[in-house]
Amino acid sequence: MVEHSFGFGVNQMISSEGKSFEDFISEPYRQYYFGLDVDLEKIETDKTWLRKVFKVFNHIKIPAPTVEFNRNSGGKFHWLYF
Repeated sequence: MVEHSFGFGVNQMISSEGKSFEDFISEPYRQYYFGLDVDLEKIETDKTWLRKVFKVFNHIKIPAPTVEFNRNSGGKFHWLYF
């Protein structure tokens, strides 16, 4: 039911074209995330309507503990992150 997840993102990115890094107030940087992810569809139930609810809500990230890695702060732990 609980699985690992990996993600990435970018912070402070204003534009991706036509500007050099010197034109930005601060330089954008990459972020990588490693955390827990709950798979609601693995919950066993005989109720069809409840399986449908789990399937719909499985597309919404449930806040969970996550570790963020980036060049500015190294590793940072978040108790709840989504």
